[in-house]
Amino acid sequence: MPSSHATLNNRHGKRSSTLFLLTDMERASSAFPPLTHTPKLEIEEGKAYPIDDNERLPYQLLRNLGHGHSGNVEEVKDINTGRVFARKIIRIPRGRSGEDRKKIFDNEIKIIRSLTGHHHVIQVFATYVSKYEVGLILYPVADEGDLERFLESVSQSLPDCESPGISDTDKAKVDILKRSFGCLASGLEFMHQRKIRHKDVKPRNILVHQGSVIYTDFGYSLDSSLEGHSTTTGQPDFLTRRYSAPEVVDFMPRNSRSDVFSLGCVFLDVLSTLTKVLDIDSDQCYYERMSSIHTQMSGSNIPTSLEFLVKIITSMTLTNAAERSTAAEVAGKLRGYPGFLCDRCQPPQITKLPLRRPRDMIEPGNSNNTSQEPVPVICTEATSGRGPDFAPDFYRAQNDAGNAKLETPEEMQRNDSLAPQIWKLYSKAKTQLPNAELMENLTWRMMAMNMRRVALDRNKGQAQASAMNPPPMAAASARPAPRTAPSGIA
Repeated sequence: MPSSHATLNNRHGKRSSTLFLLTDMERASSAFPPLTHTPKLEIEEGKAYPIDDNERLPYQLLRNLGHGHSGNVEEVKDINTGRVFARKIIRIPRGRSGEDRKKIFDNEIKIIRSLTGHHHVIQVFATYVSKYEVGLILYPVADEGDLERFLESVSQSLPDCESPGISDTDKAKVDILKRSFGCLASGLEFMHQRKIRHKDVKPRNILVHQGSVIYTDFGYSLDSSLEGHSTTTGQPDFLTRRYSAPEVVDFMPRNSRSDVFSLGCVFLDVLSTLTKVLDIDSDQCYYERMSSIHTQMSGSNIPTSLEFLVKIITSMTLTNAAERSTAAEVAGKLRGYPGFLCDRCQPPQITKLPLRRPRDMIEPGNSNNTSQEPVPVICTEATSGRGPDFAPDFYRAQNDAGNAKLETPEEMQRNDSLAPQIWKLYSKAKTQLPNAELMENLTWRMMAMNMRRVALDRNKGQAQASAMNPPPMAAASARPAPRTAPSGIA
């Protein structure tokens, strides 16, 4: 007779039924092996990982940050270290579109790593490639989201940046937006110095993190360092019509000044949020009505503290690309307005120290003349007491002087002439000087002229010495013949 729960209970009591159930569980568990956890990778900074199983990635999804043209962006946590990153995932379909997406991925990695060190550019921590997707592990994760969302939140809570009695929170947001003008211009200047065109500057591709603005999304950017010029032609791979320059929309030749136009449109968004006096249609492309916007800005009641921005934005958004300001020119103008860029974008202040006239600059014959005007020697605060830490991070990173021992102005004056002094100054602070290449050319020319003058003076002195002290043979031949004594023969 087959056993059942009832017969077991009758024969052996309740305990036998429990034993029977345990035996069934043991038998079932033996048929299925126990579950094992896939070992997680330990991701190190600066490395690329080929992944055969996405389960090996040590990332825990926290939230979705957004979806762009080239991929989806998520906030993830590394379960090994606890660090939080932004992970950009680019799906790789089969066929030609998959190859195109791999090119976008490789291009973005190359561009961001070439811009490493600038505090207004997103940084790559690591990358990975799996069968159906590629991933960029980026940092930092923006605590305020992108600039588009930030402007919307400020616009809803702030009636006017000049309104009395605004809260401390709103005031802090206003300060962020004011600094964004100089910081974004400084970041774009840095890109263009590295021969990088972003090609898609817009609020959605700018992050706001801890009071700072950060460029992101370099998938369609262009590195022109090998080509010698940044001009491209034909139909662009991708564009955002609202913020694109007219030459981009018309498929005409375009260069780095197209980025400047797009940044000028971003500036218009920020200015409109701060002032509430500009009537800008959020659904219309900027290039279509830029002339009327220029007229509107010049006639609007913009607060006095922001009036200077009208000229700068107008120069950035001219229809003729050749007449637009460059990123370096825009950044240089904004550096003259305190509060419109962060401390790290502000180069060391320049002061003039009156010193004695250099000995080698005193005119010949006036060696005792001490009443001449002193020659002012330019010294930066970074080299006159405040130390190199005052300079921005990316300035220090590019400073060829390293940790060289700095001389005092008196030592420089005593040891070197004016031209070597200028060259020493240039070599220590060249990265934050405008027109650095021109300055280098001029300093080399000054040194060459000084060396030529010294050589001419030396040759002239040698010629005069030779004339005053003729060789012995020449002196003997020039001496008149002595008179002979009479021979005594009549």
